[in-house]
Amino acid sequence: MPKLLLDRLRSDSVAEFRLAANHRFEEANLLYDGGQRTVAIYLFGYVVEMELKAAYFALAGFTPRQPILIRDLQAARSNARQLGVAWLGDLHDVAAWAGFLVYLRQRSRRLAYPLGWDRLVLSKSREVSRIWHESLRYHANLAYPHEVRTVRAAAEWFLEHENDL
Repeated sequence: MPKLLLDRLRSDSVAEFRLAANHRFEEANLLYDGGQRTVAIYLFGYVVEMELKAAYFALAGFTPRQPILIRDLQAARSNARQLGVAWLGDLHDVAAWAGFLVYLRQRSRRLAYPLGWDRLVLSKSREVSRIWHESLRYHANLAYPHEVRTVRAAAEWFLEHENDL
């Protein structure tokens, strides 16, 4: 008998986040093309979240396949707060992940983003944060087309630049 889906899951890792982000982007596009705008936003938002988490953990020295556990995610949030980086939301807070990533890169001249990149990372994550939240799955509202286009464009940007984050 084949293994069940949940029994086939690999651990969260930088590589798994990036692979899943690409899959969710493809699925979100199919849903958007099929008129399922809210669920498309839901998946596009997760693309951004996974790309930011992958970038943070890669910067933190995790190897591509090293498991990322819930305690690692919680430690990142705790470290951000201890360093004075605003983190008001939960572990899905894309603006907080982006803010912490930018902060850490700015602290190191060697790892700092090229001029203007920090503002791009922050502005694109804020665009997503204004529209997306993981709790969308609990609501029946229909997203406006411009909302989907905004989150999709940000997700696409993060995918295209995942190696630069």
